[in-house]
Amino acid sequence: GGTLTPIGTETPAVGAFAATINPTGGYLYVTDDFNDQVRQFSIETNGELTAFGTPVSAVSLPWAITSVGITR
Repeated sequence: GGTLTPIGTETPAVGAFAATINPTGGYLYVTDDFNDQVRQFSIETNGELTAFGTPVSAVSLPWAITSVGITR
């Protein structure tokens, strides 16, 4: 088992409920069921999260999220 060590601070979404990391490991997506949005973060090589873009509108009370890899 590893140990998590804080390396910075980020204001969490008020209604953060579910999260997923994309298949390449470079992005984190978090549902915000308080604001019916999905928030986006890039995952830096040191593990630090950086918010980017504007939150994306979602269905009412987004309680689950997943990401898939598509190969063409």
